Amino acid sequence: MTEQSIVHVEMGKYRKKNFFAAVHKLMPELTYDDLVSCAKVGIRPQLINVREKRLEMDYVIEKSPDSLHVLNAISPAFTSSLAFAEWLVDQAEAV
Repeated sequence: MTEQSIVHVEMGKYRKKNFFAAVHKLMPELTYDDLVSCAKVGIRPQLINVREKRLEMDYVIEKSPDSLHVLNAISPAFTSSLAFAEWLVDQAEAV
């Protein structure tokens, strides 16, 4: 895929009808009129539990023998805290 076509695909996601179509797959009960304009904007990198069809509300830690991954890090304040950093170091050492 070329850079230009990637831009077109990504920009298409911001059209209300395309956004609704994607969201409707996760929430079939949603109606087009449920989407309302809002002055707040932003992207929140939050995981979706597809089995239970709900947002994950906490961190998900995935470990392997040689790595540690923090998923669903939705709080910039917490992820930049020293306490969290110390906890991650302890978890990584335990791997």
